[in-house]
Amino acid sequence: MQNDVTEARPHWAEQVLNWLESAGISQARLAECSNTGKATWSRWLAGQPPADPKVLARGLRGLQRVGLPHHLLEQVKAAIYEAGGNTRQAMETLISDGSTAAPRGMKGRMTIEEAVMIHEVLHSEAMRLYGCPGQPFGELNGPEDVYIWPSLRSVATGLLGVVTGGQSMAVITGPTGSGKTTLKRMMSDQLDVDFGCRVLEPSLLDMSALSESAINRMILEAAGDDSGDFIDNHTRGSKARRALARMRKSGKVIIWIDQAEDLSDAGMVLLKRLHEERDGWTRLVTVVLSGQPQVRDHFRNARAAQFAIRSELMEMPGLTADDAWQLIQHRLRRAGMSAARIATVFPAETVESLALKVKALAVGGVVTPRQIENLVARAMNRSAQIGDATITPAMIDHVQDRD
Repeated sequence: MQNDVTEARPHWAEQVLNWLESAGISQARLAECSNTGKATWSRWLAGQPPADPKVLARGLRGLQRVGLPHHLLEQVKAAIYEAGGNTRQAMETLISDGSTAAPRGMKGRMTIEEAVMIHEVLHSEAMRLYGCPGQPFGELNGPEDVYIWPSLRSVATGLLGVVTGGQSMAVITGPTGSGKTTLKRMMSDQLDVDFGCRVLEPSLLDMSALSESAINRMILEAAGDDSGDFIDNHTRGSKARRALARMRKSGKVIIWIDQAEDLSDAGMVLLKRLHEERDGWTRLVTVVLSGQPQVRDHFRNARAAQFAIRSELMEMPGLTADDAWQLIQHRLRRAGMSAARIATVFPAETVESLALKVKALAVGGVVTPRQIENLVARAMNRSAQIGDATITPAMIDHVQDRD
């Protein structure tokens, strides 16, 4: 039976499966990242994507979260659309309500948001040609890999003041690839080591499902109490509040919510109420929300208006032209490329061309680290394919125009 499925698997599904195997990503991990069952993904990878728009949306988000290359994601979306029937209707529903962008074949060019959704990496042939022993544009492995440009340091300092002060909730907004997750990792380490704070995060992948029960389970798990799934809601809530009070005696407790743009109005009200919890005069929790710029839309709703009054809103800063080049040099040096080699591969006129691209992008909005890393990775990969030992201004133009 397995052979029959394999033989019937369409080309796009075969490519996705091969990429998952090469990246060491199991179907169980993919199911976890998309909040779907493993059986659903077995059918996906057999070429049978779901016809339910909600399940389809979770699946596409899961593929994005595990870092599926953009061209493969586009193939998946196009194949679903071209299949017709219920799956095509599901894709059309997602496109019409803005949950996903149309397959590239339907519109010709990617939006900036789409272009930065995928994290480009340097191919092995480019790494060899340019004398780069490590992967400069992969996952960050520690704080030393992070380049903190001046305006980001300013935001981090302001956020630290809000969180340690504890009187206001913090709301951080920024587009995909702007460094929100990196900022959270940096802040979590600093808050733990320097201030004795404890950072808690709900394990939900769909923040629209955030509930009092999910919050209480998270608190109990953090306190080492595994009874959360076996008691009624009232008992769970009482135990969670007592556990929170005990944790607070050892240091501040921060609840950090990613993908806050997905929160429902009820979820926003729940977090406001949680932020107001006290043990005597002591506030038990500080809430931090992190998400896309759409998070601000919540504050226009009457039910969430009180949240806005109690919040400090911060936006992730964009890169300047100088910041962008400093970022690229930092990532290349961390990957083992010497300063002399960087200067050879990126001559002065190419650096100037990159600066002009950054300035042009800044006119349309925030310039993110992901955008710049993707641009440079594409230029290096394409140059390596044609055997060019240097990155030229023309190549920077070529890969930029491709998007």
